[in-house]
Amino acid sequence: MANYVIAVCHMLEKGSEAVECVTEAVKLLEDSKLTNAGRGSSLNIRGCVECDASIMEGKKLLFGAVGAISGVQNPIEVSAMLINRQLGEKLSLGRLHPSVLVGEGASQWAVANGIHKVDPRLLITGSGEHIIRTVLARECAMSIQRENNASLGLSQGFKQSLLESEFLSEEKEKYAGVLALVHNEDNTAEVLWGHTTDSMCVGYMSSSLKKPKVVMSRLPTGGVPGKSFTMLGMPV
Repeated sequence: MANYVIAVCHMLEKGSEAVECVTEAVKLLEDSKLTNAGRGSSLNIRGCVECDASIMEGKKLLFGAVGAISGVQNPIEVSAMLINRQLGEKLSLGRLHPSVLVGEGASQWAVANGIHKVDPRLLITGSGEHIIRTVLARECAMSIQRENNASLGLSQGFKQSLLESEFLSEEKEKYAGVLALVHNEDNTAEVLWGHTTDSMCVGYMSSSLKKPKVVMSRLPTGGVPGKSFTMLGMPV
């Protein structure tokens, strides 16, 4: 994790765009056998690897996303390429480039645009459905904005949106994690994270730090994965 953080921090120092840096960071995680994404993904009910990935570009409000894509080791690379195509020339007859691709069509588009397919056996998903159904990322961000205390905002947003969600009332265990970077009005910044999983690995670095900080966050003693929640934070 520390090496990943250093690599991406060097990209930022060299002037790389945010989308490029985020794409590289996610690719490093997808390439790791330790994460449930890209290489190392678990299988669907048919015994196949199908991955999702999405990325947003804030300056022009663009996004790219793929769903249920197979045979691609780095789905995030396809999502980033969708953004790049949107920034270029339009298709024939003035048509716009797609923002979202799913299934076999996504795989075919990736190959047609120069991304190599890999044997699915080299790739052998989590509770992403819970995160999507509760719009967890948005709700946590809005909760942080509403509160003067960012830690309190994240904690309340996570608990209300996930653990107390009416949409997940029949779910006995709710697994998710959230990572937030908060920039305060006094120009200070802090990294916050929370999770209901047994553990969550967090790594970060800024230009003011000589080396990355990596934390293996765990539920407190007696905590029950999927039911208990823990939240921590550190200044950047």
